[in-house]
Order: sequence, then structure tokens, then C-alpha cells
Amino acid sequence: MIPSRLSAPTRPVHDVRSCIVERVWVETPVDTDGDGMADLIAVYIRRPLACDDGLVVPAIYVADPYMLGCDDDGYAPHPTDVELGGAQSAGTGAGDTTAPAGRGAEADSPTWPDPDPDPRARFGAEQPSPAMARGRFRTPRGTGPAHRLAPDEMPELECISDYYAFYNSCGYATVFAGGLGTRGSQGFNDCGSPEETAAFAAVIDWLNGRARAFTNPADGIEVRADWASGKVAMTGKSYLGTMCVALAAAGVDGLETILPVAGISDWYRYYRCNGLACPALGWQGDDIDLLAAFCFSRERDGLDAGARRRYQVHLDEIRAHMDREGGAYNRWWHERNYLAHLPEHPCPAFIMQGLNDMNVKPSQAVRLRDALHGRGTRSCLVLHRGDHCYTHDLEGNPVNGYAHRWLDHYLVDRSTDIADIPSVLIQDDLDPGVWREEPSFPAPDARPLPEFARADRTQRDACGVIADDVDATAFRRDAPEDSIGPWRDELILADPEPRHCLRFDTAPLTATTRFGGTPVVRFAASFDAPAAILSVMLVDIGSHRRLTTAQVSTGSLVCGLDGPTIPTKRFAVERETSAYRILSRGWMDARNAEAPWARRRLEPDAWHRYAIAMEPFDQTVTAGDRLRLIIFGTDPEATTKPRGQRLITIDTASVTLELG
Repeated sequence: MIPSRLSAPTRPVHDVRSCIVERVWVETPVDTDGDGMADLIAVYIRRPLACDDGLVVPAIYVADPYMLGCDDDGYAPHPTDVELGGAQSAGTGAGDTTAPAGRGAEADSPTWPDPDPDPRARFGAEQPSPAMARGRFRTPRGTGPAHRLAPDEMPELECISDYYAFYNSCGYATVFAGGLGTRGSQGFNDCGSPEETAAFAAVIDWLNGRARAFTNPADGIEVRADWASGKVAMTGKSYLGTMCVALAAAGVDGLETILPVAGISDWYRYYRCNGLACPALGWQGDDIDLLAAFCFSRERDGLDAGARRRYQVHLDEIRAHMDREGGAYNRWWHERNYLAHLPEHPCPAFIMQGLNDMNVKPSQAVRLRDALHGRGTRSCLVLHRGDHCYTHDLEGNPVNGYAHRWLDHYLVDRSTDIADIPSVLIQDDLDPGVWREEPSFPAPDARPLPEFARADRTQRDACGVIADDVDATAFRRDAPEDSIGPWRDELILADPEPRHCLRFDTAPLTATTRFGGTPVVRFAASFDAPAAILSVMLVDIGSHRRLTTAQVSTGSLVCGLDGPTIPTKRFAVERETSAYRILSRGWMDARNAEAPWARRRLEPDAWHRYAIAMEPFDQTVTAGDRLRLIIFGTDPEATTKPRGQRLITIDTASVTLELG
């Protein structure tokens, strides 16, 4: 049998139905469950039948902790009706309406804080090292082929798109691993940890002959990936996309490129925001310990009493390190900040992200792209108009063709032309059938924000006072889902301006204008309480039928030769006009003005300066609309919800908003 290799451009000529499907157990370098043996993880492989005739193929690898099921029954969110880090909830009721001299010159710092301080100056940039297995590695008893799975032996893999079959048809292998602590595997999951990264990296090592795999966990028969070229790409959405970034940050040899979809680049920024417990919108009370337990599908295989005790200790350690009450960025979180540990020359990245994704927010993708760009690494940032979704099923998208050529270039033949693939590709918000090719983000034609002035013309004093008391708003603790909409409407539109916010408006726009980038709002504030929440929101005010994130089916797409069919979709337009669209948001614990790792008590009525970076956006605002900046306290949609009232005094003359 003479080995042969794929040639580019690859085409869907391999019958998907005849693909070889097999399972192996890869030996990782860690022993996270403390049983004295290096942990094994189950890996599922689908590759063209032509591999039996000597075809050597590259691999598209998906690391998916969800794929073998999750513990839905045990998921119980943390309480959110809690005080801030143990501080008293309510203030003294004595607000200071005297403006600090010189527009905040008496604030605690003579300069504005950095809205994005670099944690490497405090915590270092060295690659975190996993706790390597203190137990034994297995001695092979021989070699043999992997067990090929019959259709009824292959489990249904959750969160794995049928679209991967297209690449099988083009000659690629697809490789799926659930990782530590998932069903059929060993070890304990620890989200974002160096051990998790090392375990998933072992699969790439096996594909390159640097690690072992076995036919099953018991018999010691080694399986070699003699069909693999050693060139690997990683992809997947959400946690799956996050693992792409993790392994790129680890600099795994053989990982040629990544294609993350809504991937996390910094776990702290996913579960925290400037000292606050502030998870994905719609997931109040979620945290990283709950995700670890949610993904521990190994429990379905049965645990002995010793393993169960060790697992409880493991979870307790996660909860202690994550510091939900304190909210601080610490060394444990720093290990899970992949941007802080990128190698000098990371692999290229094709990054896909929804501009309206408030689960994995756009800043995760934009900051990754910026970090790669700063190292001279080739990347393409794709920004679509959806939320937490894929792009491959969007009707008429150019992304699939670009991604296919990208993979052919990095995994098959470097002479495959990708010169025309743009640095940034943004789906238009007025005509979603148009995708704008841009040299950068924000786009060069995005305009600076106009000037803002106090929206309430009867309140033009030097200072404005926010009475932060969520129970005095339209939000109801006993009906949170039903009352979030009315709370939003009240915050943004209520006339007169509610006491729990300050609004600043632009004049109506004289022309339709594109705005984009990362808004940074700066202001000076004082407080009557030792702790407080600060929230900011940027809104487009104007009555229109707007594009939504809701998807409607438009047709179908066949994924390869004799492959599965998936529906194609487009984003729907509102049936009726809406009065506003939220463009961006941001949050901060007022005690963390300097950095997420630097907290100090708020002395009553002392002035402090703030610089809050909001989420990146790109939006065309129609002539006649106004932009509205809102500063407020508790955000019941995003933050914890302390009881009682706190008075927040804002020096209105100090308020500025700029795009970065």
C-alpha cells in the first residue's frame, strides 16, 4: 500500500456514508482524579474510507466537553439577591451634589484609569504549567487497529454540527474528544485549567506520534494514527471554540490554525466584569464551578466512594479559587486568560463571532484578534449580526468558502491562495446579504461619536444623583423574566427620567452614520456607601423595524457527497417598529476603579475617576435618531442585586464617551 496525500483545492468527492468511524483512548500527561494513573480520554474519529488504501489526511479537531451529555438535573445557579462582597448594601442616604473642582480634579487619581489594564505586569506572561501526572503511564502490550464502530455503537455527539461531514467528504478526518471527566473518559474537568489544555493537547500529540492511544482503557493495545498527516486545525462554538484558543495559546506543535466560533479568550471576562460576578446575559447566577459540574458526565459511568470524595474536594478547590464573593482577578483566573500567555508566534486564526452575542461577548473575539495582530499573526475576524450561533448555515454567506480555502492552505497545500481573504469581514446591518470586507476593526469609515449632553434639560446641575435601588424600579424579584423588558423600557424611555439613572443624549443625527468600535465612558463619581455597582449602556433611540437575531429557514444545504442536509437561515426583521436598540453595555464594581485585581473601600463622598470599556459594536444609525448614554447602578439583567438604596453622585461635566 503506497501512501498518498490530499491535493488542493479539496472537493467533496468522498462518500460520507462510507466513512470509517472509530474510537480510541488517548493517554494524557495528567492525573486529575488522583487514582495513580495518567488519565485517558475517549476520542471519536471519522475519516474517509480511502485511508484504508493509504490516503494520509489532515484532521479537523473538536474538543467538546458537552458532547456526551451534561448534568442538567444538578445545575442550580448561585443566588444573586446578595450584597457586594460582604459590604453593607444600603448607603447613608447623604449624596454629595458639589462638583469636584476642575471636573473631577479632586478624585482619588490625577489621571483617568486604564479601561483595559494589562494583567501581565502583575501576574507575569509565562505559560502556566499543568500539574503533570504523578501516577504511572501505561506500558503497551502490543499494537493493533482501533475498534471500528457500527452505526448502533456510535453515540450521538451533542453540539457537533452535521456540517463537519462536508469536510469528511473533502478528504479531512474529523476528531472529537469530550475531555477530562466526560462520559467514557477519566479525570476531573476543571474549566480553562492548564490540565484541561494539556489533556486536549495530547490528542494532537497522538496524531503526531508523540502520545499513546489504546483500543480501550484496560487491554494495553496501542493504536497509532498512521493515517494522519500530523497537520491539525481546531474549531467549534462556545466552549468548543474556547478550547481552540486554549491550545493555540499553549503553542501545540502540529496545530496549524484555529477557527473558533464565539470562543472565550479570557475566562475571567466571561464570568466576571471589573470585579463583579457578571456572567452571560440570561444566565444569572452561573459560574465556572457550575460549568465544571455540568460537564462532569463521567458520573453517569459510576464513581466509587473514593473517587466521589476526591471529586468533591476538587469542586471545593474550584469554588475557593474562583472567589465569587470577592470578584477579584487573581492568579487562578490569570491561568485561564489565554491572551496573557500567547506564544511569540501563535498559529493563524479564522475567528467567527456574533455582534449581538451576549453569552460569549464580542470583546472576547476582538481582543483575540487584536492580540494576534500585535504579534504579526495572520487572522480573519468574521462578525455576523446574530447572537450565539454558527455562520455556516447563514444563507448566501461567503464565510464557508473562505474557511474551506483557509483550511486547504494551512492543512493541505500552502500554495492555496488566501490572499483575498480579508482581515475583517462584517455582515451589514441594513442589508444582511452584504458582507463588508474591512482592513481593521473598527472599520475605517466608522465615525467618531458626537457630543452628548444631559437628556433631562431640567437637570443641568454640575452633579447628578442616581438613587440605586432595584426594588424601586419596574424589575420584580419574584418575576425576573417577565419584568426585565419593562425594566429596560423604563430605564431607556421613561419620561421623566427615572431616579435610578442619568441619561446623556446626542442631537438627532443629520445623516445616516456608521459607528463602531469599543466605547469607553469616563466620569467622576462619589458614593454614600462603601460598595456599589456601576453600569453603563449605549442606545440608539428611534422608531424602526430592525434586524433581529431570530432566524428563519430559507432552504437547505447538503454537507458533502451523500452527506446530511442542514437548513439554511437568515436573520429576521421585526414585524413592528421598536423604539430603541441597545448598542453596547458595560459594568464595574465601583471599588475596582484601577483594575480588576485592585479593590479598595469607597469612603463616603470621596471622588473617584472611572473608565469603563463597553462591548464592541458596529451599527448604522439612521438620520433623525439620537444616541443615548445611560449611567446607572444595579443591572438586574447582568449583575447581582443587593437590597436597599445607594446614592451615586456623578460629576456630569466629567462624562465623556469615545470609541476605541
